[in-house]
Amino acid sequence: MAFTSMLTQYFPPAPLFTETDIPSQKGKVFIITGGNQGVGFELIKMLYPTDATIYMASRSSTNALSAISEITASDPSRAGNLKFLHLDLMDLYSVRAAAEEFTAREENLDILWNNAGIGGLPPARKRNRESRDIWGWMGEGRSPEGGFRMRDLENGGCGNGYVDYAVSMAAGWMMGVEAGKRWGGEGILSLIQNSGNLQTQAYRTLPSPTKFLINLLLLHPAKLGAYTELFAGLSRTLTAHHQGAYIIPWGRIQTRNPRADIYAALDAGKGAELWE
Repeated sequence: MAFTSMLTQYFPPAPLFTETDIPSQKGKVFIITGGNQGVGFELIKMLYPTDATIYMASRSSTNALSAISEITASDPSRAGNLKFLHLDLMDLYSVRAAAEEFTAREENLDILWNNAGIGGLPPARKRNRESRDIWGWMGEGRSPEGGFRMRDLENGGCGNGYVDYAVSMAAGWMMGVEAGKRWGGEGILSLIQNSGNLQTQAYRTLPSPTKFLINLLLLHPAKLGAYTELFAGLSRTLTAHHQGAYIIPWGRIQTRNPRADIYAALDAGKGAELWE
């Protein structure tokens, strides 16, 4: 990762698109994965007053229902708009069941925000109105030349956990770009986002001293990460021209220069190779 790119993503300027800029979303339908905590939870809190129908997709019904109770307590009259959708992205059977449950309940999906994982998304359908698909990504720095090596994916990793994580994120980026190429003609805008370095449960497995230092020096409140996602999902500045764009904290469009090798790999068809 270029130093300037790292600096602007670790210490971003103030957000320019916030909850005060959101018009009514009545009639819109959203899915937010990982919505029971962290940035997804903060995003749902921002969207709840807009009258959108929101599905909190989570693998834990206990945690999700607790989070829903906390959010709806602020305005019980809208409680029917916030629903739980069981989804475990580590289990493809659960993904299929969630997709079937959702399509049985709703005719349209306007925005899908992916927080809890990349793989196993509900299948896209041809749309009669514009929608957005937002992919979370945080692995710009450590992935190898071109984003990934196919042999590492086929072998289950390269043996370095940090590199494997970065590769999985880079592959997610490529999948997001490829999704835009394949679904763009059906009115779906696919975007990739780095929500930011945030005070969430993502670092819960680190040693306590390390967590303390990271939290003190590098991490920001989860609410700021929700602004990144809010911009990616609802900003009117994003159009079909931005298909496959990379959104950085706290709601900005990144240029192509931080990882030119990954963009070159995408242009050469590596995303299609991964998809297939």
